[in-house]
Amino acid sequence: MQIKQIRFLLLPLLFLAACTGSENKFTVSGNISNMPEQWVYLEEMNINDLVILDSVKSDKKGSFDLNGKAPETGLYRLRFEQGKFVLLSIDKGTVKLTADWNELENYKVAGSPSSESLRGFLGIVRNTMRDFQTMGIVIDSMTARGNDSMLASAQADMKNMNVEFTRYIEQYADTTQYLPNALFAVQMLN
Repeated sequence: MQIKQIRFLLLPLLFLAACTGSENKFTVSGNISNMPEQWVYLEEMNINDLVILDSVKSDKKGSFDLNGKAPETGLYRLRFEQGKFVLLSIDKGTVKLTADWNELENYKVAGSPSSESLRGFLGIVRNTMRDFQTMGIVIDSMTARGNDSMLASAQADMKNMNVEFTRYIEQYADTTQYLPNALFAVQMLN
């Protein structure tokens, strides 16, 4: 599916989703080692806002269960204290999340193929963003040294990285079978 087609399909699909009466129930069951006892929020990510569906205080072992309902697969955020969060793509059933609080970005998810796909996509995005930061430091260093020939080469490399990254996001959006994931990828391009 082409990215432009996804944009035009978004509004009618959201309208159809609003009209359907059947909602799928789901549970997010989490266990995050080393997590301090705290409130955890399950938020539905809509186009313009976030809606809190459920909240619960985790136990001393970092375990929690949150529940929600969805007419179809949607994008959700588990929000924790200290600005930490995990993105999930869920439709129904039980989603199991495991992680270490000190490395939350390396979470594991089971029971939701769309969430697993999103986790893989976000891992590549995170690694690529680190590469961009490193290349930015290199470019700043070359600018400070006044090395114009190496600076031009580094800037060309940065431009190529950006083109490849954009292609990756477009390809993911075009090939994923999960509409919320595709829409999320397209929003990254905007």
